[in-house]
Amino acid sequence: MEDGAAEAAGEPAPVRIEVTVDVEVPVEGGDEVRVGAGMPVDVEVGVEVGSAPRVLAIPAFRGLAISNVFAALAFGTSRFVFVWLIGDLTEWNTATAVLGIVLGLPPLLLSAWAGSLADHMNPRPLGVGLLVAGGVLFAVPAVILELGWMTVPLALGCALVGEIAPSMALPLLQALVPAVVPPSRLMQAVAIQNLGMMASIIGGAFIGGGVIKVFGLSGGFWFLTIASLVAAVVYWLTPIPSVPAAPDAERRGAIMRGVRYALGTEPLRSLLIMTFIIGMATGVSILLLPEMARDVLGQDSLGAGVLTAAMSVGMMTTALLLASVWSPRRPGRLVVIVLGAALGGGLVAIGLSRTFALTLLIVFIWGASGGI
Repeated sequence: MEDGAAEAAGEPAPVRIEVTVDVEVPVEGGDEVRVGAGMPVDVEVGVEVGSAPRVLAIPAFRGLAISNVFAALAFGTSRFVFVWLIGDLTEWNTATAVLGIVLGLPPLLLSAWAGSLADHMNPRPLGVGLLVAGGVLFAVPAVILELGWMTVPLALGCALVGEIAPSMALPLLQALVPAVVPPSRLMQAVAIQNLGMMASIIGGAFIGGGVIKVFGLSGGFWFLTIASLVAAVVYWLTPIPSVPAAPDAERRGAIMRGVRYALGTEPLRSLLIMTFIIGMATGVSILLLPEMARDVLGQDSLGAGVLTAAMSVGMMTTALLLASVWSPRRPGRLVVIVLGAALGGGLVAIGLSRTFALTLLIVFIWGASGGI
């Protein structure tokens, strides 16, 4: 295809590069023959220009990306809202620790299984069902709050049940990306999907805090319901290809085979261990920041949301710098330093701070270290 024709078809024009070939080919008798020494050869290389707009121009991926944004918005904001609810109901600190376990169980137990369902079930009814179920379950605590019946046990039960559907829907949305995007644009699609999720988490903490301040805790849960239902509608309108069910022999034990492979392969095993440690530290901060903002710093829900969003902004800033600008020569040593000093030291510094501005700065730096 000529350059002009390629551009007219919407494809990137090939770039012609002249290289020289100098290859030594062994032959019988131990001699070597030089082939093409110094001979110029033309090589055409296709260069992706403006790949992000091209990926977003794919209708199926665009629908998945929008659904992912609203589903992640509901999932990320729900943790903040439930933590604020528990703090509003009781001053018993152990209840917050129990809430952390309750919020962590659904993603831990269901994420891998939910992602594998995309290979064995029709993803359209599965995704719509999960997103609608999430919206309905988030509406339950809103109604209970409106009636004045909310208690700590009820709040913990709502948190456990309410996190089930989002914990399954988000892995499903991630797993469908390779089915709707050509392999040549898969990396860009995954990056856009992850950035959209991170941006939703950042905005969710801030928006959730503002909604609670204006409309109360029940308004926060109604916001989660609306975000989940919008994600369901967009997903239902998205042209997603159906996936034929895999044979039972292939389905049986698929998750355990993946676990054994990951735990038995380096560097996957080390990455999983480090991710677990970072996830534990991040989970502790998500639980403690709203409590500290209210009890120590005297902030309302909006101030607590700003603190949580600052941590996410720091994480995303570091991730973008590492991906596009800075590539450390010894990434392993950097990760060890971050895990050993920055994460633990940051939690201690947050606990010692008594001013909102200083805490905001520490949280941003702490989040930036976690983004490594």
